[in-house]
Amino acid sequence: MTQLLVTNRAGEEKVVDAKGGQSLMQALRDLGFDDILAICGGVCACATCHVYIDPSYLEPSSGHGRR
Repeated sequence: MTQLLVTNRAGEEKVVDAKGGQSLMQALRDLGFDDILAICGGVCACATCHVYIDPSYLEPSSGHGRR
């Protein structure tokens, strides 16, 4: 499972566990976040959902992507 910190439009935060193998949109809708319109079908093309990644997760890991 993947743990997500979700902040809704009212600014309320909730930590949830999402199943693997799903898009973020599918996981959030399955977890009851019905305010996600998903007009694009979950391919991150319509901007009805937004993802912010903590910068600490963006640090390069040892050797990945390096030549």
